[in-house]
Amino acid sequence: MAPAGAWLSGGNEANAVYRILKENGYYTIYLTNGKTFYFQVKGTYLDETDFLLEFPSFYLLTQPVLDLNRRLSRHAPDPVVKGIDKFTGSLFERIQLAIQEGLQRDSPIHLGFKGGAIHTPLAPGYTWRNREEWIAGGRYQEAVKRSRQELKEIVDYIIAKDPQSVIILLGDHGAWRLRKIWTGANNLSELETILLENGESLQSLADDIFGVLMAIRMPDGAVDISYGYPMSTVNLFRHIFAALSDDAQILKERQPSWSAVGRSWSGRELVLVKEGIVQHVFSTEPYGGR
Repeated sequence: MAPAGAWLSGGNEANAVYRILKENGYYTIYLTNGKTFYFQVKGTYLDETDFLLEFPSFYLLTQPVLDLNRRLSRHAPDPVVKGIDKFTGSLFERIQLAIQEGLQRDSPIHLGFKGGAIHTPLAPGYTWRNREEWIAGGRYQEAVKRSRQELKEIVDYIIAKDPQSVIILLGDHGAWRLRKIWTGANNLSELETILLENGESLQSLADDIFGVLMAIRMPDGAVDISYGYPMSTVNLFRHIFAALSDDAQILKERQPSWSAVGRSWSGRELVLVKEGIVQHVFSTEPYGGR
């Protein structure tokens, strides 16, 4: 069983990880804790989920729009989703049920779930200039504490029930206390200037947005599956498959790993990290791989 991050939520044909798992006999489950935050595609390769639409008439209301915009319709979930009536209770209780049923199956299962802490508010009232006030409020620290306790409970339960499981804990982004500080910067030099003028750096921005947890527990006790490469989400499962099959040839298909802020369609997408290295302009402080 391999709990993974929310970025694996969809099971359509474009999800290569789920496709490989299904081709190798896995039964796939993804738990969102009943939240509709992820407007996902259930697709061919995802067997069960607890993703639940709040309104039965949802499709009657939105179908005309979806019919006119194929780009939107591909993100619409299957209106009949197996599992939505079965998985109830807290995230831990949902995971318990999925594991208990999974252990009764003849096939292995891949169990993904969404948990974790909060980030800065999306509301217009928050900007990076409010970061100190937001930090002093303490909500983030409390959320991280609760999340750690929840994850420990989940991991302990998985290991107790299935000692040979692969467990992956993966963050999608950091606290975003510097949200939108890059607005108006046309290049990395301008961005670093803005940061330095406000007591920050490209290093602290990289940590704030991209500095996430990536913890992997292998069944044989392996502590390093990097094969000497920097680890990142884009190649995560290539490394796991290579380690499980003891075949590093898989890593010949590694993809370039980079992280950017901004939006490509606005012409201001700024690549901040390449292969684990912050792209400093003015300063040369070393930065380890992530």
